[in-house]
Amino acid sequence: MTDFFRINMPYGMQRNQEGKWMFFNREYTSLGNCGRDKIAESSDYYCSYTGITEDLLLELATGDVERNSSGEITRIWFYDDNITPGTNKVDDQKWNAYTDKLKKLVIIKRLGC
Repeated sequence: MTDFFRINMPYGMQRNQEGKWMFFNREYTSLGNCGRDKIAESSDYYCSYTGITEDLLLELATGDVERNSSGEITRIWFYDDNITPGTNKVDDQKWNAYTDKLKKLVIIKRLGC
């Protein structure tokens, strides 16, 4: 997987206790960040969005999802190691599956951070 893809493209998204979401990269940190420092749940990387429903999250998720004790989804992944879209050679089928997920995200609106 190329460093550009690994660092700058969303690997998944996670929800904090306030119900805000952050998109994270393959390093499990904010997009564009190559450090593995944990992002504080109160950071400005988390924002509120409209249109993020459980159905949408399940549609976007690859594999398992994480849930909190109330059963709410708190983390999803857009791809896994078996279907990584950004490798040394781009696989059109995997890339299209990934970008189809991103297309679903462009319609959500940010309410604030």
